[in-house]
Amino acid sequence: MFVRDAYVKYLDIGEARNVVMNPFLEKKVIETRDAVLELFKGDELPNICDNKNKCTSCPLKEKCFDEKLIKQKMSLLS
Repeated sequence: MFVRDAYVKYLDIGEARNVVMNPFLEKKVIETRDAVLELFKGDELPNICDNKNKCTSCPLKEKCFDEKLIKQKMSLLS
């Protein structure tokens, strides 16, 4: 394990919270990293999140839910 503790900064509330790393959390972080890298390698988009509360503070939310824009961008990849 390389990182013993870290901070998660919540941009919408301007708060940083300490996270203490343990073997289980480290495994989850690595699995999540690998899943994101696989998404970047592929040419398919993941499903849109059903919980729009997670999108409240995201600066990309308008683009995510714009199906016409998504189709246009995806057509550029092929």
